Amino acid sequence: MRVITTALLCSLNACTNMYPAKTAHRNPDFDNRIKELVSEGFRGQVLVAHHGKIVLDAAYGYADAGGSIVVTRATGFGVASVTKNFTAAAILKLREAGLLQMNTKLKTLLSNVPADKASITIEQLLSHTSGLGTTYAADGETDRALAETKLLAQPLKFDPGTDFKYSDDGYVLLAAIIEETSGRSYEAFLATELFKPAGMSDTYFWGTRDFGDPRQVAALQRELDPKLTRPQWGQRGSGGVISTAADLYRFWKALREGRMVSKLTADDLLRPRTVRPNGLGIGLGWFSSKT
Repeated sequence: MRVITTALLCSLNACTNMYPAKTAHRNPDFDNRIKELVSEGFRGQVLVAHHGKIVLDAAYGYADAGGSIVVTRATGFGVASVTKNFTAAAILKLREAGLLQMNTKLKTLLSNVPADKASITIEQLLSHTSGLGTTYAADGETDRALAETKLLAQPLKFDPGTDFKYSDDGYVLLAAIIEETSGRSYEAFLATELFKPAGMSDTYFWGTRDFGDPRQVAALQRELDPKLTRPQWGQRGSGGVISTAADLYRFWKALREGRMVSKLTADDLLRPRTVRPNGLGIGLGWFSSKT
């Protein structure tokens, strides 16, 4: 998993009809603990909801490396692999429309799929059991067909469906499938079918915000190659989204309330297909665990 953001935390539990307040909400106990972490270098947004009540919704630290621009609750952060939650929801939105199924094979959706990958299913891509790994072979590639070719040329780690390996490559291919199946760009499909009904007004794609301006996007821990911050297939589907803790909460709310996909579909996204030895449940784009 490639994590490039400094910090963004959204903790959710049994949420009901409550949205982030227009002003910051600070629970003294939580707030003081987070402030201790700020002294150790934490910067970001924290939103905690418990049984439908927001107990903390605040921002901490500085958005720039120089420490002159404070993080606000509207500051954008690169959410990295949280993007996979969006991609998975979009795929199941297409399933609801009857355009694909969980057992639909890769060879029926994309062109020139090699024989060893032809039998990979949608569910295997979503649950990281396709045999694909994380190679970043499509980094910087702006042409979808070339990105697919580069990703599909990578050797499998195991036969599809026989093991688990976290795969960014698989989610890039899912973004290509969203485009091929819907007839729309990945960005347009997510914006219309997910972000708009969820009310996510502070969520954007890479290339639409200036990574060099900490007023738009909080500075990263390391400098990225400029070709990676523009719209390109190395991030599409597996990453490449800028958001806020409040918008991630709105996404969760809309998902659980059936405003993007049905409640049954949302349950299907979250339901663990397998449980790893460490107790990690593997859903479709979602991981779950108990502590």
